[in-house]
Amino acid sequence: RASTRFRDIGEWILVVGDWPGTVPGSIFVAAQKKLDENKEKPPRAGTGRRGLLAWLIKCGHCGKGMTYTISKRSADEEGYSYGYYRCRQRNELGENACRGGHVKDELVENAVIDVLRKLCEDEKILDEAIAAAKREMERLWEPLLKEKKRLMKAIEEFNEEERNLVAALGKNRIPVNLIEARLEEIEREKKNYLDRLRELEQKMDAGNYNPADIEIVSENLRNFNKCFNALEFDDKRAMIQSLVESVIYKDGEIKINIYFTPDNIVGKLSPHEQGFIAPTSISLAG
Repeated sequence: RASTRFRDIGEWILVVGDWPGTVPGSIFVAAQKKLDENKEKPPRAGTGRRGLLAWLIKCGHCGKGMTYTISKRSADEEGYSYGYYRCRQRNELGENACRGGHVKDELVENAVIDVLRKLCEDEKILDEAIAAAKREMERLWEPLLKEKKRLMKAIEEFNEEERNLVAALGKNRIPVNLIEARLEEIEREKKNYLDRLRELEQKMDAGNYNPADIEIVSENLRNFNKCFNALEFDDKRAMIQSLVESVIYKDGEIKINIYFTPDNIVGKLSPHEQGFIAPTSISLAG
C-alpha cells in the first residue's frame, strides 16, 4: 500500500448485522483515537519505508530521539545500502553535545521483534502480564471512578430537588421567594459539581492509559506471532508502536519498555544476544 487515508469519524459508515463483532466497538474507537493522534506526527528523515523503530528509539545518554539514516560503502555504490539509528543530538550538534553513537537498524529491530515473539510464545507469561496490568489499572482507576459516581449522584440529587421545587411552585405549597432563592442556590452548587466532574473527566481522558488500552495491547500481543510477518511495512511499524512504549540504546545495550508489562513478569524472559551488541542487556519494563 503506497499511502493511507485516515477517514474522519463523520465519514464512518455504520453497518448493523446479526453476527458478533471481531473487535468490540469501544476498543475499535479507542484504537482509532490513537491512530488520529499518531497521524499528526511529522515524518522523520529517512523513515519512509524503513526504520521500524521510528519515534520509539532514544539515546540512552541524552534521552533525545535517534534519527534513522541510510549510508552506503561509497558515494557511487549502487544497490544495497545500510540503515542506522543515530543520536539526533550528536548528529545535529556534534560529538561534544552527546556521547551517544549509532546502531545498525537490523540489529536493534531484530532484538525488539525477538523479545516480542518470546513474550507472545509463552501464554502463561502473557496471561500473567495482562492480569497484572489489569490489577494495576483497576487500582489507579478505582478512586477516579468512585469520585465520578459520587459527583454524578450529587448532580442528579440537585436535579431531583429542582423538579420538586418547580412542582411545588405550581401548587403554591411554598412561598415563591423561598423557592426562587433555593433554586438559585441549587444552580450555584450544581455548577460547582459539574465543573468538578468536567475536570475529573478531562483528567481521565488525558491519562497515559485507560482500560481500553490494555485490551488493545493484549489483543495485539496475542496476534503478533500469527500475523506480523504477513503485514506490510507501515502496518508492522504501527503494530510495534502499539506494543512498545520506548527503546533505549546506550553503548551496545538496549532496554525495551513494553506497555503494561511489569518487571517481575519480564524477568522470566531470557536475554537475547544480537549481533555485535555484546554484552546485550535487553530488559522490559512496564
